[in-house]
Amino acid sequence: MEGAGRDLANPPALFLVAGLLGEAGRGGGSLPVAVDWHEMITLAGDHLVLPAMAARLLEPDLARSLPPDIAGLAEAVVLLAAERDRAARAQLEELVAALNAAGIVPLLLKGAAYMAEGLHEASAPRLASDLDLLIGPDRIDEAAACLRRIGYGALEPGDGAGHHHLPALLRDGAPLAVELHRAPVAARCRRLLGTAGLRRDARAVRTGSGSRFLVPSPTHLALHSIVHAQLPHGLYWRGEIFLRDALDLLLLERRFGQAIDWAAIGRRMRRHGMGGALWFHAATAHALLGGPTPPVRPTWLGRRARRLWRRRLDDEVRRDRLLEAVELATSAPSALATPRGRAWLCRRLAGLLRRWPAAPREPAIPGGAPSPP
Repeated sequence: MEGAGRDLANPPALFLVAGLLGEAGRGGGSLPVAVDWHEMITLAGDHLVLPAMAARLLEPDLARSLPPDIAGLAEAVVLLAAERDRAARAQLEELVAALNAAGIVPLLLKGAAYMAEGLHEASAPRLASDLDLLIGPDRIDEAAACLRRIGYGALEPGDGAGHHHLPALLRDGAPLAVELHRAPVAARCRRLLGTAGLRRDARAVRTGSGSRFLVPSPTHLALHSIVHAQLPHGLYWRGEIFLRDALDLLLLERRFGQAIDWAAIGRRMRRHGMGGALWFHAATAHALLGGPTPPVRPTWLGRRARRLWRRRLDDEVRRDRLLEAVELATSAPSALATPRGRAWLCRRLAGLLRRWPAAPREPAIPGGAPSPP
């Protein structure tokens, strides 16, 4: 998973980026007077939402208050992301045509499906590293041979036996790797999302050029988004969430609304002991980005994951305040030597003590919605 293992907790930057990307940022707004641009850009990159944030910063209500160097960086990010997205769409069209020529109709998964559905705005494309195509075990070797004929080769040796997809395929000049799937998810998650149900409810699409593929139903798109975001890499057990995954869920809800059967998703996740992952992901995404709260039940494990998430944010704040206290302690001897220095030290200490007991609260998201119960 792109970005796995990075430190996702930086409360001020996290809440500011979330406020820009979420529902609160749609009605216009303004930036704080003091912005740590390095922290903000680093966090947006770690959370895989840098193109979306850059596009938002260039909207008229914010662009006029951007420092020139940040405006230039945002423009470059948007241009490069749009160029990469156009190349990725052309790549997907070529892949589907090559598979169709062999009589194979792929089912697009995750980012490839979002691309086909136009889920993300053209000015803020989703950042991804690969295209996921579900072929099935019976024709996957034939599909791989089709791609080898148009110049693709495996990044790793072997056939990925026992894995739910082949080793990634890449071609010089192609923007994204390609993963051909035997199944939509790893074996340990397959009881939550199986191939038969995906294919049964999928929608057939024919492009203007005649290429044919399938896209999952809105319910399966949402279910796969949550399962892939929380379970394979253990984020649920650590109480972590990527803003990119939260944004995917918000855009799915905004696009499909009541076509997503949350009751069915909840029943399936609870039946297999994963109701907590569903609640944690949905509730935390809502707390960060706003939007409608999916009607899912909280569970003890879900609340535990939420506490871990909040604790990580709190620990970051306490660490920063401790570093500030150390800085004050080292400067105290020289500051105490003059009346002006003593006044400065008293003001800094008073401010630090006022803020010390408090952890960042989710309503501090600029214009954001309060956290769910």
